[in-house]
Amino acid sequence: MQKNDTKEFIDLLINLSEIFNNGNPLSEKAVEIYFFILNEFSIKDVENAVNFLLRNRTMHGFPKPAEIIQSIEDSKNDGYR
Repeated sequence: MQKNDTKEFIDLLINLSEIFNNGNPLSEKAVEIYFFILNEFSIKDVENAVNFLLRNRTMHGFPKPAEIIQSIEDSKNDGYR
């Protein structure tokens, strides 16, 4: 991701928060950490992973960065997105 993807990235985290965090916002530091960890991927990859999680995830709690990464990697390996 690039710095100019920040707003779109935050919007994706807000979407996740609405479903998996009872609408409670993430802290600014948490957003920074997620961006830092996921910045090696394109915003489109992250968007696809978030959408996949929104459609398919049944666990409680906010998805960890590793779960988003796993979703991205699975989609590239399996070609299902």
